[in-house]
Amino acid sequence: SEFITDIPESDPIALTFFYFEGNQKVWQDTVYLSKGELIKGEVSLYLNLHSKYIEDFNGDNLCEVAKRAKENGDLGFNSKYGRAKLLWKYKSLLKYRACFGF
Repeated sequence: SEFITDIPESDPIALTFFYFEGNQKVWQDTVYLSKGELIKGEVSLYLNLHSKYIEDFNGDNLCEVAKRAKENGDLGFNSKYGRAKLLWKYKSLLKYRACFGF
């Protein structure tokens, strides 16, 4: 997706999937994204997404899937940085802000 290619090379994003077993959240695999590549490295932003959305991805519908997940409470994020620093680090992703509800 275009979103992934716009991720700054120096600031990858970690995407971790989860599901629920009863009332317990079970964490699954983490994928590290940067400039369209899967990488390992220092991460500034962590996204988590319910694994039930994996099958919905078709390569071009990340925004649509993220909006639906956010509306359903199945998308979250965290970072060790404050909002201002994140905006600076990920300024190339501001056009996707509405997709993630941030």
